[in-house]
Amino acid sequence: MKQKYWEQFIKTGKIDDYLSYKGMEICQNIMEKYEEKRSEPGSNSNRDGAFIVADWRI
Repeated sequence: MKQKYWEQFIKTGKIDDYLSYKGMEICQNIMEKYEEKRSEPGSNSNRDGAFIVADWRI
């Protein structure tokens, strides 16, 4: 899929096409990291690494 965006940029030379290509690259990296997190065994943290603390005291 990234290849399609790169080829479009090569054909046109437009900055918009380059940014679309880079956006796809960034998106792919984020999705890979998300998949890695999902495959880890359960823990008490959210996807950003912050720990969940359920404390309902007032």
